[in-house]
Amino acid sequence: MVKAETRNGKTVVFKLLCETDFVMKNERFQELFSAIVDRLFTVDGNISKFEELPQDLQSEISEKVAEFIGKIGENLKIGDVVITTENVYGYNHMGNKVTSLIYYTGDENIAKEIALQVAAMNPTYLTADEVPSEEKEALRVKFTEELKAAGKPEAMIANIVEGKIAKAFAEDILLEQESIRDGSKKVKDLIKGDFSITKFERFAI
Repeated sequence: MVKAETRNGKTVVFKLLCETDFVMKNERFQELFSAIVDRLFTVDGNISKFEELPQDLQSEISEKVAEFIGKIGENLKIGDVVITTENVYGYNHMGNKVTSLIYYTGDENIAKEIALQVAAMNPTYLTADEVPSEEKEALRVKFTEELKAAGKPEAMIANIVEGKIAKAFAEDILLEQESIRDGSKKVKDLIKGDFSITKFERFAI
């Protein structure tokens, strides 16, 4: 189970893995999950993983999980833990198996649409600038060799290659993806006014 929750300007994302849907839907599992989330809201500052929590809280949560394992006889594993005071929109997909966070300024409705996009399409990068240069260069070499072998004119190859690289990464780059709402638009076309997105995160089980 993974879920994002916001209270008084602080957002917590917690992921607790179990082996079956039967356990995840169990009332006692839900109570354990909620109790841990409540404790996470007491932490000051921003946290990006479980190991960054205060040591005493790590031990407390681990003991709670171990105790529950002893009662039900099914293994549980602590997954992602994120605590942030930044301005984010958290989206929990039905069934609590996918959660996305959008770090943004501006219109919350736009943030919501982008959060849905991230949950559904699982992009890797926010913009083309984030794609590692070595990945781009590897494709540049590959496409150049293919076009030369196909007999394309030398003067045309560079432009064709850049177009093929952009297309190759389009599905991996959030702002270049086709909108799940309207395939005629890219996600970047949804951004209006003073809206800006600095980062996104996706959590899944």
